[in-house]
Amino acid sequence: MRDIDCKVLALRRLSMCRRLGRLPRSLYAREPSAIRWVAKLRAFDAVSAGATQREIATALVGERRTATEWSGRSDYLRLRVQRLVRDGRRLSRGGYRALLS
Repeated sequence: MRDIDCKVLALRRLSMCRRLGRLPRSLYAREPSAIRWVAKLRAFDAVSAGATQREIATALVGERRTATEWSGRSDYLRLRVQRLVRDGRRLSRGGYRALLS
């Protein structure tokens, strides 16, 4: 009985899939971290393709914001890109498996 909620949800999804011919979005909760996961993978992909950190920042937050914040009083944007690349590298080396559990 402790897993009943998961099993009922799985049955509802199966039933709706059969009825609609597709998986209904309403029965799948949005993953709050997904946007960050995508940014990590985009940053890793860009650096793997030879992009500079500044080019990655431009792709992620836009040219205007990068121009004003890249050489500003804070290293925030540069450090953010470095973290994204590092975390993306970790995901690509098998860290993605932790997302599945």
